[in-house]
Amino acid sequence: MSQLHRLNDITSMLLDMLSSEDELPGWVQSKLTRAYTDLNDVFGYLEPQADLEAASSVPTVSEAKGLWDRIRDRRKAKKRRLRPGEKGYPKTLDI
Repeated sequence: MSQLHRLNDITSMLLDMLSSEDELPGWVQSKLTRAYTDLNDVFGYLEPQADLEAASSVPTVSEAKGLWDRIRDRRKAKKRRLRPGEKGYPKTLDI
């Protein structure tokens, strides 16, 4: 968990340091692509397990849906991903 929190901190700092006009060297882009791929693989492994755990537990009415719950609901409803500039697109991801 501490590594995930540190990754979150580093990602936030990188987003603050860079703008969409910045041109990064190829080796940096390669490192970012690899990190993205590795994290996406971890998520793909853990997501089905989280779905099974969520299905086995009975949520209470007072629990608000989290980000991943809303993403899963959109996927089940076969809604497409929101794109930058569209209504409802998170501004914090607008890099």
